[in-house]
Order: sequence, then structure tokens, then C-alpha cells
Amino acid sequence: QKKTCRALIELALKVNKPTIIHCREAYRDLIDMLRSDYSTGRSDLCPGVIHCFSGDVRDAQELVRMGFCLGIDGPLTYPNAHRLREALAPIPLDFIVLETDSPYLAPQSHRGKRNEPSYLPLTADYFASWRKVDLIKLSKVFLGNSKRLYRLK
Repeated sequence: QKKTCRALIELALKVNKPTIIHCREAYRDLIDMLRSDYSTGRSDLCPGVIHCFSGDVRDAQELVRMGFCLGIDGPLTYPNAHRLREALAPIPLDFIVLETDSPYLAPQSHRGKRNEPSYLPLTADYFASWRKVDLIKLSKVFLGNSKRLYRLK
């Protein structure tokens, strides 16, 4: 997996495309791997997203320091997601993107059911309430983050 991951990172860098990474229980290995290519982030470019982020506060801070966005999904809304909320609490809004992970990980109100993009507002609403941010402002920030991530105008 490390060899393949390294090859994909190198390809993304070569063709100047964002790196989309889903990491499960291997954040130390991932961060060590990314550190050589993404030692410091650029404010105008997001090198990629850590899809369905589930690391701890140290992982979140190190990935953001490298410029990566953290993908947030339905699990943020789960009552026992204390560790995830603790990890995300100090992260600036400019480094968060909203995701569905469809068909998995539906928000709490639909937990156990097939997830779908129409549930995104539920996660956004929860996030806005939790972080005490106006939902309209948050939506604009998240849209800007997605445009920066995918290099859209």
C-alpha cells in the first residue's frame, strides 16, 4: 500500500492535480509519507483532501500545516464522535470540505440508512451549530474551499 500510495502522490504532483486520500488507522505512516513532498502548505493551493477524516487533533493540525483540506462527513453528527470534534475544533474553516461518503456514513438522523448527497445540508447545519458559525457564511467558505481544492474558477 505504501508503494502504491507513494506512486499516486508522485503522479498527482507531476500532473498538478489534488491528491484525494482515504486513510484508515494509518495517519502516522501517511503523514510521514506526505511530509517529504508537502512540508509547508501554500495559501493559494490545496494539495489535496484527506477524505472522511478520522484522525486525532495532532493528525489534523499536521495535515493542515501541509495545506491539506480535511473531508468531513456524517460521523461528525454522531453523539459519540467526541474525538473527531476535538480534532476539528481548532482547525480553521478554510481547511475543511464537506463530503457525503455516499452511500456510507449517513448523518445521525439517517444513520444505518443509505447515505445520499441530499443529506449534506444536515451535516453542514450540524457543523454550523457546533462551531457557532452562520450557515450561509459557512456554505460560502466550504464552496470556496472546494473550488480551491479542485482548482475551479
